[in-house]
Amino acid sequence: MQVYAHTVLKQNNSQLLLHHLYVKQNATMLDLVQDTQLSQSSVRNMLRQFEDNNIVESIGVDESTGGRCPVRFSLNSDLFSLICLFVHKDYAECKIMRLYKIIESSKIEYSSFGQLSEQIKEMIKKYKSTAVVMAVEGIVNGQLYYTDHEDQYIRNDWIEHLQQQITVPIYIENDVKCMQRGIYKHDESIDNFVYLYISSLGMGGSVMVNGAILNGYKGIIGELGLIPYHDKTINQAIRACHNEMEFNQIISHLLVIACLSNDPQKIKISSKLSFPLDLPLLKQQLKSWIHQDYCLELEENPNQCLFDGLEYLGMMNLIKKIAGEK
Repeated sequence: MQVYAHTVLKQNNSQLLLHHLYVKQNATMLDLVQDTQLSQSSVRNMLRQFEDNNIVESIGVDESTGGRCPVRFSLNSDLFSLICLFVHKDYAECKIMRLYKIIESSKIEYSSFGQLSEQIKEMIKKYKSTAVVMAVEGIVNGQLYYTDHEDQYIRNDWIEHLQQQITVPIYIENDVKCMQRGIYKHDESIDNFVYLYISSLGMGGSVMVNGAILNGYKGIIGELGLIPYHDKTINQAIRACHNEMEFNQIISHLLVIACLSNDPQKIKISSKLSFPLDLPLLKQQLKSWIHQDYCLELEENPNQCLFDGLEYLGMMNLIKKIAGEK
């Protein structure tokens, strides 16, 4: 039992150090001691082991303030080569990333998931990728996902089949959860918030509590578009919406549900529809119904948030994998 506890503690400390090194992009040993609150000897030993195993590398030295010049460390980019994909119905947006750099951006058109799988396998070989990270429009359960396009509920298992054919890991997440993860990447201090995304297909949501995105037993936490609304689902109501007043009434309904069920620090909203979101009206209606003030903010660039979230998801999973192997 003591050996197991020691192993888990060592893995957690390794993951913590690599996480902070990723967030800072590069750091000295003293930086990491201050950020992680681990002892200097522990950080020194881990850095030495990571450097021996080519997980981190020294990239130079800072000026001395008295004594030895402090060495600056960074993650080894060869271990963090990601294929990031946002999979749509008949095409995928793709970014090839190596640590913090975008190597290539492209749009991949496909007529079948089999064709898309073959293109992904070719990219893995070409870029020596260490992980594939995908965002999909639907409910994710493991490596399966379920889409609700045009009122058709479809089970998609092609990613599960692809994983059986390749050795690098595939990480898959709902598109709206990826967007929320991308927002969190840039400010980890806001770790209890709800994110709502509205498009012509309907809407989805994502809930973060203490820095963790909630999924639930069947992966449907945040699927607010399935909530009944006047004999329709929210998704169907949004698709049939014809004016600004009706649109804001639907959003007000959702905000009440989000606040009463999650009590978040803030709610961030993105909308791809032509109807404007009336934030003062929404705040006023929210206050009149639940007698509380909540912070509502617009997020103007959800697509950038999504790819930031894909990068963050891939990096966190690879860091966890590496920490578990050492």
